[in-house]
Amino acid sequence: MTTQIKLRVVGVVHLPIILMACLSSAFAAHPNITVGSTWWLASKNTAIEEIIGGSKWFTITGDATDDPYDYIIRLSTGKSTTIRKLVVREAVESQLLVPYDPEVKKRQEAAAAKAAANAARAAHVATVRLKKWPQDIEKAVLDGKVKIGMTEEQVSFAWGKPSKVNRTIGRWGTHEQWVYSNAYLYFENGILTALQDSR
Repeated sequence: MTTQIKLRVVGVVHLPIILMACLSSAFAAHPNITVGSTWWLASKNTAIEEIIGGSKWFTITGDATDDPYDYIIRLSTGKSTTIRKLVVREAVESQLLVPYDPEVKKRQEAAAAKAAANAARAAHVATVRLKKWPQDIEKAVLDGKVKIGMTEEQVSFAWGKPSKVNRTIGRWGTHEQWVYSNAYLYFENGILTALQDSR
């Protein structure tokens, strides 16, 4: 009985010390998280996005004077706010936040843009091939070229939608002029009959 009481007393006495040790370990500074370091969100995280309010990155400018567990941060928008040190540490350790390097960011954005363009191109090619157009028309469309005799749909797939369409309707049918930045295309009843460009 005496031994059990002693163990309980020792446990109670040492509990605050153990808790303090755990807290101090949790809030200990990460070697890369320093005043002056800049971080950006590597992936979507609602909790951090709410704190940084749509900012693309932030810089740690110091410790909060009123709360030792907060950092003061300057957002890419120029505003300053505070963020929990523990939140930053956990986000860094889980790689939600990564060191901000403009060159790395630029390369990643370029790679993402290229991947998106490749995906869009692949989808475009697949859609055109499903149309089962004659081979010469399919090749022209995929090469971004137009040919006399193409339909309006084929021209739209090759060059995209025109910036403006001028339409004339008469007894002879419908005539349209499609206006692009450096060319005019003329259709009669939905078939391309003439092309005018500026060189």
